[in-house]
Amino acid sequence: MKTSRILFLVLLFIFTSCKAEDNTKTSPINFNPDPDLYYNGVVSSADELATKVGLEILKNGGNAIDAAVGVGFALAVVYPRAGNLGGGGFMVIHFADGKNTTIDYREKAPSSAFRDMYLDGDGDIIQDLSTTGHLAAGVPGSVAGMLYALEKYGTMSREEVLKYAIDYADIGFTVSDALGASLWAYYDEFQQFRYYLINYLRVHEDMFVQYKAGVMDEQQLKVCEDHACPTAGSCQGLFTANTMAILT
Repeated sequence: MKTSRILFLVLLFIFTSCKAEDNTKTSPINFNPDPDLYYNGVVSSADELATKVGLEILKNGGNAIDAAVGVGFALAVVYPRAGNLGGGGFMVIHFADGKNTTIDYREKAPSSAFRDMYLDGDGDIIQDLSTTGHLAAGVPGSVAGMLYALEKYGTMSREEVLKYAIDYADIGFTVSDALGASLWAYYDEFQQFRYYLINYLRVHEDMFVQYKAGVMDEQQLKVCEDHACPTAGSCQGLFTANTMAILT
């Protein structure tokens, strides 16, 4: 198993290092990675589920940009504390011919923003105005930036690349310890916007509770459909309804 082989190499390295220290001797380690451990490409992200998306895209013939965009949209679902559609970022690309390019899709201030918008009449900062609520948000660039990269440098269609994120959003995914703890850590902040609590916390006996590792993150979809949706069909998943129509 590939994971076991990697772990064996790590343990062997630790054991060898300790032994060399005990004998007060040092010797170079001849480390020749097995080419079967990874070939044709490597995918790394902040979440295992998103990383698997990149691997699947590469296996299905996509290039690095296809994989990166697929991972980016998947992170918006499975890694909400950082991966998101409401933010922005950069993409640095190194091409096979040695050339490099960067795409800047960071958030921008709304056109009606002005310098003193977070100050009161005396010129003092209004507490939390720049960090909480609609005035704290910039105009997001993530979707535009990633789709631009896909269209210019990718080889696959939007439907092919986004289908993994769509499935995570519609069908659900298994919650990790890290995700459950992260969502619960923001409970107090969520309380300010209780309408959206249903999207981030579980409902149990009419109470919001923490997601536990191993729970399938799908419960809120049905609850949302039954109780919280302002319009029919608006809670079927992150990339369905109007958002999905726009993206594809």
